[in-house]
Amino acid sequence: MKPAARESEAGAATQPRLRLGEALVAQGLIDEQQLQLALAEQSQVRRPLGEILIGLGFVRRDAIARHLASELGLELVSARTLQPDPLIVSGVDPDLIRENGAFPIRFVDGRLQVAMVDPSDPVKVANLRRHFVSELELLMILEADLHTLLRKFFPESKGHVAELLAPLRARDGAIEEDISIERLTDSIIGDGIRRGATDIHLHPEEQVTRVRFRLDGVLRQAELLPRSLTAGVISRIKILSQLDISERRRPQDGRMRVQLDGRKVDLRVSVLPVSHGESVVLRILDRATGSLTMGELGISSRQVHLLEHIAARPNGLFLVTGPTGSGKTTTLYSLLSRVDALRRNVATIEDPVEYMLPFVRQSQVDHGIGFDFKAGLRALMRQDPDVILVGEIRDEETAEMAVKASMTGHLVFSTLHTNNALGSIPRLLDLGIASYLVEDALVGALAQRLVRRNCSACLTEVEATEKELAWLGVERAFLLKGAGCRQCEQSGYQGRTVIAELFLMDAEIAQLVRRESALPQLLEASMRAGFVDMEQDGRQKVLAGLTTVEEVQRVHRSTYLSSDERA
Repeated sequence: MKPAARESEAGAATQPRLRLGEALVAQGLIDEQQLQLALAEQSQVRRPLGEILIGLGFVRRDAIARHLASELGLELVSARTLQPDPLIVSGVDPDLIRENGAFPIRFVDGRLQVAMVDPSDPVKVANLRRHFVSELELLMILEADLHTLLRKFFPESKGHVAELLAPLRARDGAIEEDISIERLTDSIIGDGIRRGATDIHLHPEEQVTRVRFRLDGVLRQAELLPRSLTAGVISRIKILSQLDISERRRPQDGRMRVQLDGRKVDLRVSVLPVSHGESVVLRILDRATGSLTMGELGISSRQVHLLEHIAARPNGLFLVTGPTGSGKTTTLYSLLSRVDALRRNVATIEDPVEYMLPFVRQSQVDHGIGFDFKAGLRALMRQDPDVILVGEIRDEETAEMAVKASMTGHLVFSTLHTNNALGSIPRLLDLGIASYLVEDALVGALAQRLVRRNCSACLTEVEATEKELAWLGVERAFLLKGAGCRQCEQSGYQGRTVIAELFLMDAEIAQLVRRESALPQLLEASMRAGFVDMEQDGRQKVLAGLTTVEEVQRVHRSTYLSSDERA
């Protein structure tokens, strides 16, 4: 492992020894055409070349960071591999970490290791030198990894909302004029983002309004707002989302952008009238996390290899299936990033557009004006596309157009609501697609679920129970589980990964599809071709210590009650 540089040495390495673009070309990360395109863009917008290359989708942020770290003589580290000393971290103000983008790790040979997002900034290095009396040894870390460490070591179990509401509880709920609705609303949103939530829920009840955060796929109670404050908070959210504050009888959808801890975060807002007022759900779209590769999502290396071949195909229909909230859109974005959008015309029709992709023309459906998936796909076909992403196949006409597009020289990606990958075949047939068209068009389908990962801070080894052994199909095993700690809010889990199954069409299965054979026959043929179902993928992740039997069974189980459940 390359030794990290001292902070005094980092300050001396201010001039890169090799230009960024030339270095990336030499490493094979970009080609000369991509570099010239980025340089032409730079001459227009006057932004750093690295930011332009990332924005165009030519390289990932970690590749740029790795080059800059090498030029500074530093090591680029990851949140997953770092093991900060809890005693050191507990004595540091999290605001100092956020303001300077620097996280203290541990003492090594009398020097304090500090991971920084921008170790070339002399002002931030000077701030750290004033705060820490020890000599510093700088490492480099991505901004997303820094926020991961912040959430891990400074969980916002009691955030700013609790501080604002504490005086109210002390006065038995009496409300005074000094309660700021703007500050309260900002605190609700800020607490959710800092805790790593994917959704913020405001559910009004008769006496209170519940604020809940969806963390790692599970809703957790946050705060209880007095009903007297609820209307103001919802109105504030509507204003920020450019919604009609006077309309309380109809559902409304909008978007907003907030700035928190030096980064911009987008939120998708849904307002729904309910019996006690209006229910609000905010979906957090944090771009600081960056676009994840399929491997980082948790998809196995064998499946990633096959998916890369699918992304390079000239035509065909590929589906990602699963229930709402199973990460289908994220997987599609990751798959779409494998497509050469510089040389192929890539277009999407989505509801909504969650993340902007470089060199991809993205359209959002608008049901209010009749611009739905059917109309959008029909229009896209006249735009000379090579690759099309359809957010969801919901009806017969959209399915028919997607299939026809895949058979006329287009590669089509889409999602479908089915319980498993093979279920996409009868679902397409049920939508009215002829079996011979399914046989010709369908390349394959990926079904997935999101499971919570074991918390790395409180992992313990336990002997598997008889039921776990029976499910795993082994005689004896010791499994890793999170015992529960402050970092995971006593849940034993932190973060999520994917369990998935990938079905691919072949000649034998195509003949079965043409004859509209039953699912058991399709499954048998798929197994002969090497198909690994989602349950088996879950078993492998349990045995690898990534998750637990209970978590896999929570998100994936048969629709039939087992004998144990019937007892």
